Amino acid sequence: MKTSLFLLMCLLAPASQAADTNTLAGAVNSPTPATLKEIKVSETQFVVDGNPFFVKGISYSPFYPGESNRDEIKKANVAEDMKKMRELAVNTVLIYWLRSERIYKEARASGIMILQGIWIEQNPPDFQDSHFKEGVRRQIKHAIDYLHNLNGTDYTDTILGFWIGGEFDTASINGTDSRHPEIHEYKGQYYHTPKNAGATECFLAEMCDYGRKYARETYGHNFLFSHINWPPSDQWLRLQFLDYLLFDVYSYWPPNVASYKKGSYAPTSYQGYLEGLKKNYPNKPLIISEFGYSTAPDNPTDTGNNERDQAAGLIARWHDIVTTESPLAGGCVFEWNDEWWKQSGAASLVSREAHMNYHARDDAEEWFGIISVDGESKVKYTVRPKQAFYAVQRMFNPNFCENRRNLKPILIDQFRQGSNLFGAKWETLPPVQGGFEIRREPDNDVRTSISLMIQMDRAKADLKDQTIEYRSSLQRAGKSLDVSDQLHLSFYVRGRTDKGAFKVKLESEKSRVETADSKPWGMSDPIDKYLSKKQVQELDKDWQRVNIPLEHFGPLDLSEVTWLSLVFDDPEVKKMDLQVKDLEFSPNY
Repeated sequence: MKTSLFLLMCLLAPASQAADTNTLAGAVNSPTPATLKEIKVSETQFVVDGNPFFVKGISYSPFYPGESNRDEIKKANVAEDMKKMRELAVNTVLIYWLRSERIYKEARASGIMILQGIWIEQNPPDFQDSHFKEGVRRQIKHAIDYLHNLNGTDYTDTILGFWIGGEFDTASINGTDSRHPEIHEYKGQYYHTPKNAGATECFLAEMCDYGRKYARETYGHNFLFSHINWPPSDQWLRLQFLDYLLFDVYSYWPPNVASYKKGSYAPTSYQGYLEGLKKNYPNKPLIISEFGYSTAPDNPTDTGNNERDQAAGLIARWHDIVTTESPLAGGCVFEWNDEWWKQSGAASLVSREAHMNYHARDDAEEWFGIISVDGESKVKYTVRPKQAFYAVQRMFNPNFCENRRNLKPILIDQFRQGSNLFGAKWETLPPVQGGFEIRREPDNDVRTSISLMIQMDRAKADLKDQTIEYRSSLQRAGKSLDVSDQLHLSFYVRGRTDKGAFKVKLESEKSRVETADSKPWGMSDPIDKYLSKKQVQELDKDWQRVNIPLEHFGPLDLSEVTWLSLVFDDPEVKKMDLQVKDLEFSPNY
C-alpha cells in the first residue's frame, strides 16, 4: 500500500542514515553488555521472561515538517511520545531502520519493546546477486553492532525481534526465482527452508541465518529474525522457516483482501483474510505489522477518511485481529504521527526537498498518523491528537481486547414491559402535541416481540424546524453505564420515512478531549448512512439492522455514558412511520 515510503527507504544504505545514527558502533569503548530479556515464541505469541507478550504496537517514524527519514530526528519530543504511548498501553514500536539514541533510551525507560527493521531494497533485479547479498550482510552487521554500542551503551535489551526487508516487489521475487531454478533449498545453522523453496525465500533464510549467527558469535546474543510480507507476495513467499511472521494488511487493498470470505467471528473480509494467513502458519506467531487509515482531506481514493472514520476503522480492525479463530500475536497501528516527507501519486512528481515542507492535502501517505501534524509550513504547524489516538487507548485496554469472543451485548431496551435495563422511562423533549407520536406495540410478525412505533407528520403540527429528542437515562443507582468494551450501538428498524429518519445521541460524564470547545456528548449520522443501498430499498418490507460505530459519537468517555436519545432534527424529514426494536450495545457486528 505505502509504496512511496518503501521506494524511498530502500535507497538508503547505512552511510546515508548517519545523520540519525551519528555515533557508530566501535566509536567508543565497548560498553557493558545489556542483560537481555528471555524472548521465545510459541505457536501463537511471544513469551518474554516467561510471560505471554501480546503485541500492542504502533509504527514510529517521528519526522516533522521540514524533516525526512534521511535526517536526524530534531523536532519530535521522543520522551513525551513514549510517555503518551504508555498511557495508551502501547508495548511495542515498529521502526524501519536504525535511529538516534533517544528512541532506544526512551523505549527502555518506558518499558517499550522494539521490532527493529533492517531495511533493504525491495525491487533489485536479483536477490541472489552476490554483490547485493554482500551489501545486505553489511547492513545487518552494521545494525547489530550499532545497537550493541550506541554512544557507549548497549541497547539490545529493547529488541523484541529483528526483521530484514519488507513488502518485496513481486516482479523481483519472480525474476529471482526464475533466474535461479537450481536454488531451491537453504540449510543454515538456524534457518532451513523446505526443499521446494524459491530462490528469494532461500535469500531471506540465508540473510536471517547470517544475522543470528553474527550476533551469537560476536556478542553471545540470540535474537529472533523475520521479514515483513504483504498480500501481493503472500503466495510467492512462504516463510514458515522464520521465527515469527509479520504481515502488512490493509482492509481496502488489494482486492484479494477486500473480497475475501468472511471471518469466523467478525463477518468481515479482513478477519477472513487474517484467519487464512494463520492457517498457512499454524506453528508460528503472526503479527499484523501495519494496519491503518489515512485522513487526507482531498484524497480521491478509498484511503481518504475523516478523523472519525479513521478512529472507527482502527477499532474495527483491532476487533478483527483479537477475535480470530486461532489467536494472532498482536498488531501495530500505522502510524504515530503524520509525516510530510512522504510522496505518493501526483506528489511523487514534486521534488523531495520541496515536498517535505508542506502537507499535501491529496497525498494519502502523509495522513496516517493518530497524531495530527498540520499547518502552513515547516515553521508554522500544530500538533494534536486525532480521535484515533483515543480509539487506540480504548482498544489496547485489556477490558476491550481480552476474551473478546466471549463478550456479551448490553441490552438497553426491547420495548416490552420491564425490558428497559435501567428501569427508566423514555421522555419526549420538548413535549409535543400532535403530529409526533411514539408508542410501544406488538410486532405483527412475532407476537412475543414489542417494537417502538414512531409516527411523525410535520404538516399536521407546527413543528417547523423544531428538534425533538426521545431520551432515556442509562444510569442505574446513580452509576453511569460502561460501554468501553463494546463495538456498536445496534438496533433493528423498518417502515417508511423521508431521507435519514433520525440520529442517535449519546451523553457522557465527560469527553476524553479536554479543550475549551469539547463537549460531553456525540451525535451519529442519520441512520440511513449505516444501511446499504439494498437495505434502504427494503426498509418498508423487513427489519434492517443498524450498527453505529461507537467512535461516531466522538471522543466521549465511553466508560461513563449517562443518556441515550433518538434525535429528530432534520426539517426535511416531513413524514415518518417507523418501528424500532432490540436496542443494545453490541461487541460484534
